[in-house]
Amino acid sequence: MAGLTVLDGLLLGLVQGFLEWLPVSSSGQLVVLLMTFLRLPPELSLKLSLFLHLATALSASVYYRGRLLSATRTLLQERGLDETAKLIAYTTPASLATAAPVYLLYVRLLKGASLDTATFFVGVALLATALILWLRPAGGEKRLKEAKTTDYILLGLVQGLAVLPGVSRSAITTALLCIRRFRPEEALTGSFLASIPVSVIAGFVEAPAVSIGTPHLAALTTAFIAGILTIRFITSLATRLNLAPFLAFWALLMVASTVPAASLL
Repeated sequence: MAGLTVLDGLLLGLVQGFLEWLPVSSSGQLVVLLMTFLRLPPELSLKLSLFLHLATALSASVYYRGRLLSATRTLLQERGLDETAKLIAYTTPASLATAAPVYLLYVRLLKGASLDTATFFVGVALLATALILWLRPAGGEKRLKEAKTTDYILLGLVQGLAVLPGVSRSAITTALLCIRRFRPEEALTGSFLASIPVSVIAGFVEAPAVSIGTPHLAALTTAFIAGILTIRFITSLATRLNLAPFLAFWALLMVASTVPAASLL
């Protein structure tokens, strides 16, 4: 990955560590950033953005360590699976079942694609995310401990679609859980817990493609630290703000920038 400096890595880490907790698709923003300012090809930009999710997956693991440790203790003591263990056990394979074919198809489409084409795809996906945020129901009163196998599998299948840059994982998964009548705060917790294993898997799968060097380690470290410092505040902020108008505006700017006539304005 020629041309990536330590400063680039630090800035990319800050972006990932901050945006991961907002329903704005951190991977979509990173892909556009990498293509526009660092002139990386679309396919490589996607791979690097997925690789950086390793860091924020670790941040989420630290933040939710109580739930994860409790699930591990319950499992080791042969008391069965608690709600967290069930969520991870069912959502992970379901997510991979959706993400794998979608990812392979998307990478194939990205090969040889121009910057404008890739930006257009991200912009359209962001518009879809904004629509989901706008239409998301208020939720109900169910808690994660009341979740059924169907809830977990649906959560996983929907989560897999977030491999597409521009599709916000937290937006589509929390929307699904709210449709399933879960409390909004429970939906957000379930969303981030479900993201941990698949983000780790995606990061390790992409590691060979990014040719890990000092800039990448700087990006991982910065993203992890920024993620730890911001997760509580940003997730709390995200539940109170309506980001749909901002995201729609930003998405329309992306799409407009890819139209040849836009350059004449």
